Amino acid sequence: MSITNYFRQREAFRQLLTDELYLSMGQNLLYRELLDYANDHRTLDKQFRLKNSSLASRASQSEAALKKNRNTLVQLGLIEFDKGIKDKRSPGYQIIKLYQEYGESSRDREKKVAVTVTPSVAPTVAHSTSLLPDKDLKDINHSPAKAEPAVDYEKLFEYLNKRSGKHFRNTPTNQKLVKSRLDEGFTPQDIKDAIDHVCAGWLGTDMARYIQPSTIFRASKFEGYVNSVPGAGYNFSGGKPTRKEDNPEWMQPGYKPESKPVTPEAKATINAGLDRLKAMREEKANGIS
Repeated sequence: MSITNYFRQREAFRQLLTDELYLSMGQNLLYRELLDYANDHRTLDKQFRLKNSSLASRASQSEAALKKNRNTLVQLGLIEFDKGIKDKRSPGYQIIKLYQEYGESSRDREKKVAVTVTPSVAPTVAHSTSLLPDKDLKDINHSPAKAEPAVDYEKLFEYLNKRSGKHFRNTPTNQKLVKSRLDEGFTPQDIKDAIDHVCAGWLGTDMARYIQPSTIFRASKFEGYVNSVPGAGYNFSGGKPTRKEDNPEWMQPGYKPESKPVTPEAKATINAGLDRLKAMREEKANGIS
């Protein structure tokens, strides 16, 4: 989804709350945080991963409340959820598209959010009228059809070598660096973006020697590399865009000062100044202060 689609999704969600659906403040806030995070990381139309602790902090709620509210959003068909693997892979989320594309029937949209509301504004979910405990929530994405494709490390390092002009090998050590970032919730596209941004900013500079897996995929810098795009007038360095100062014209190679004719008035001013300087030197030499 583009930024336009992000606002279409927000408007569709707002309309849904107005016309069909009731959510608690915690559920509402959790959904909006997931939507904003997906937009910020360009994953509105695909799965992204986020630790429970990080998401709970963003949504200003405890992890217990997060799990309960997340369960509700899944039951209502607003998000898809992959519970991940403890200490190995963060939970995964995907935003369900709520607005109607051109050529898409209303029935297609209704399949995505199958919700009816009773007069007491309590939501009734088409496939369930009660919320399951989070521990019993099945991994709805955990199937061969929806499983995330395995990372092709060989192609990934070929891409790095092509962009950087270097020759890094597809070794277990280098793979481990990439896998660590993926386990934190970053996507294969984030990996490519980081490579693109670092190479675009560092090639042709003194920083080029630092273009290597241990630098690009370093945990403390990686997110900065993903989100910082080198622009005109900037030199990408250290994970953050820093200002590149342009040299003034008189410092440019081959610069020749513009020649202007000296007017009689200017000559008279210069000569008067020279005469004054000469008189001052003579007074000093004669001991006159």
